[in-house]
Amino acid sequence: SSQRAFVTATARVLILACGVSLLAAAGDDGGARKSPADAKSPADAKVPADAKAPGPPKTTTAQLIRVPTPIAGEVDTRLKAMIGELLSRWQDASERPTLILEFGGDEAAQRASQFERALSLARYLAGEKLGRVRTVAYLTGPVHGHAVLPVLACEQIIAHPDAELGQAGVADDALDPTVRNGYVEIAERRRTIPQAVVLGMLDPQLAVSRVQTQDGVRFVLSAELDELQKQSAVRSVEQVIPAGQLGNFTGTELRLKYGLASHLVRDRLQLASALQLP
Repeated sequence: SSQRAFVTATARVLILACGVSLLAAAGDDGGARKSPADAKSPADAKVPADAKAPGPPKTTTAQLIRVPTPIAGEVDTRLKAMIGELLSRWQDASERPTLILEFGGDEAAQRASQFERALSLARYLAGEKLGRVRTVAYLTGPVHGHAVLPVLACEQIIAHPDAELGQAGVADDALDPTVRNGYVEIAERRRTIPQAVVLGMLDPQLAVSRVQTQDGVRFVLSAELDELQKQSAVRSVEQVIPAGQLGNFTGTELRLKYGLASHLVRDRLQLASALQLP
């Protein structure tokens, strides 16, 4: 079909090497490895008696897909089709597969991302179908507007030091209750970024603080902070997002200041090393 042809062509362009051997999401050979035409059969080959027969070829279990922006139109549908092809190939994988989604690019395009399409992709990434897949958001540049949503849906964030994540509220519909509920839903599903921080990216009227309590570190909105202070449960308070601003964090801040990213990397080779990919 024309859609499958588009998926095939798009997959070959978007799926890029990151230090591992990557397969096209809709390759013509279905991911099968071909043996050389002149390869000898096991019966003809002369091998030492104690040599072990090689096992079946390993399925590639790491894949990087660059997410195009804006996330609008049929972008989410096409990405889900590409990922669905990967899930089929990973069905019998002996190790947990890793799906890396690369975000970043033209800032104006990201701000044009549509909430419904971004939420659809985010729900897919945080859903049961990808339950056994390790999902990684790789931030290479600014990620603003509703393009933030699928990042929140990944279980791990790795960022370039100069990348940015935030300012979800630049979209015209940011203060719509339906939009707020969608962000809360994804934040609660994954908890990669605390809900209070997510809401601070969305609503400029909210102030977000990081507090140290007897039970550890928490990110809270003003109302919860007031309640904790009444209970004398707060040891220290640090303002993270002041009221009147949309939360926005560099990769360095996400990793070193707030511990919300697992690694800082400058290129895909460092990315592969951070993820311990072969």
